[in-house]
Amino acid sequence: MIVLPSSSDRAWPWAHLNGAEAEAVFAAELPVIHRHMKAHEAALKKRSDQGRNWWELRSCAYYESFNSTRISYTDITWRPSACLIGPGVYINNTSYCIPGEHPWLLAVLNSAVMWSYLWRHAQHGKDEALRLFSDFVETLPIPTPSAEVAAAAAERVAELTTLTRAQAETNPLLLNWLKFGFGVKTPPRSLSQPMALSTEAFVAEVTAAMRAAKRRVGPLDPQELAQEHTQYAAAQRQRAARILTLEREVCALVISAWGLGAEDVELLRRTAPPRTPTGLPLMR
Repeated sequence: MIVLPSSSDRAWPWAHLNGAEAEAVFAAELPVIHRHMKAHEAALKKRSDQGRNWWELRSCAYYESFNSTRISYTDITWRPSACLIGPGVYINNTSYCIPGEHPWLLAVLNSAVMWSYLWRHAQHGKDEALRLFSDFVETLPIPTPSAEVAAAAAERVAELTTLTRAQAETNPLLLNWLKFGFGVKTPPRSLSQPMALSTEAFVAEVTAAMRAAKRRVGPLDPQELAQEHTQYAAAQRQRAARILTLEREVCALVISAWGLGAEDVELLRRTAPPRTPTGLPLMR
């Protein structure tokens, strides 16, 4: 993503100039980006939300929030998906941010209890997606935990964040390895989710992709591919098992903070809405 804040928000080398003079400095300072933007100049100039110069983004009062850790959630959601985002990560509409780490808030927002509440109170959109408008999110009920519960949740949320990030990175890492190690620069759709394949299917798909790319399949290549896929799959299974355990523990902590009794939990279990977080105590 290319982020070029308006000269009103950032002291670019061309910020004190206008028109052609500003663009000349832009081209000298960032020649590759200038060439890329220049190809879209006509369309960029038609924008009503541009910055002081046609290649810049509109003025924004909250750029600093992108340089801090925050919780992000989507306005249109099909499942609990609040996540922690670190500094330097930019997001588009329709994702929104809550400043700060707030592990307890992250635990509650992703809990099966909260999903049950959202399903019953949030506005439903197309295909039964939920709409999390800001004025609605600001009124969500968040229980106040004891110090012990908050500390236990924070410890588990930190580990969940690490494990979830590792799970998300598995496919890109494996595809990058195929690109540089086996010449599969443009993986076919069948390899878009390599960890969803069995080891045998993975080896067959990669060797087929290698032949399609006119890359020779060496006698040891299938063995190396199988070993690597097996190792990745084993690590992913271990993380998935640990994630499931941690999610159940976090859900139990959220339930305790809300003061829900056995009858309440049973009611929530029996009336659990679609896409309730997998493996949590409130599943049917």
